[in-house]
Amino acid sequence: AGRRAAGGGGGAAHRARYIVPMLERGPIFEGMMKRIPPKDKLAMLFWGLFNGDKQQELFIGKMNEGGLLGLSEIIIDECQPEVSYVLRVIATHVEGGVPVAFQCRLGKDRTGIVAALLLLALGASDEQVINDYVKSHGRDQIALGAVEREAERIKTGPRLDRRVFQGAKVETMEGVIAHIREKYGSIEGYLDRIGFDQKWRDDLRRAAKQ
Repeated sequence: AGRRAAGGGGGAAHRARYIVPMLERGPIFEGMMKRIPPKDKLAMLFWGLFNGDKQQELFIGKMNEGGLLGLSEIIIDECQPEVSYVLRVIATHVEGGVPVAFQCRLGKDRTGIVAALLLLALGASDEQVINDYVKSHGRDQIALGAVEREAERIKTGPRLDRRVFQGAKVETMEGVIAHIREKYGSIEGYLDRIGFDQKWRDDLRRAAKQ
């Protein structure tokens, strides 16, 4: 996922671009392995030793079962250093009065998670966050980074089911917020855990009001 922080007023020489990967196969695979039943986990490990393509077929099948919500939950859980870094870069630039733009390939999945966390950190309600997220609904493309590239590499077997990764639906963001609260106790609990603690949040709120 690309994250670009642009400096203001000084032209191109004062612009900075930050690239923060959130869909590398390693963390996504690890997160998926934590979620599947022991029998399926053993099958994944077995085929990983003897037939990588077969393992990949099983991986794609499990990704399809989880859909966009499952993938978003994995990003929340397994990409915490990356999420924290993006939030801190954005907050630092906002505090410095520097305009910031952040995006991923389609601007709805990884971007949607970052935008939701920023809004929640600023005190937005769940309803406000969800209404903001669904503005990206309607796009029939998917952008799943290394997961998508790996799926395209295998010529036989199951493919990524585009239908379960498309759009920006209400239930997806509802599920993301519910997952954070269920697993980490609260939005603040999650942000504290990843290093975007109360001081960061207070500084961001003060800067956002200026």
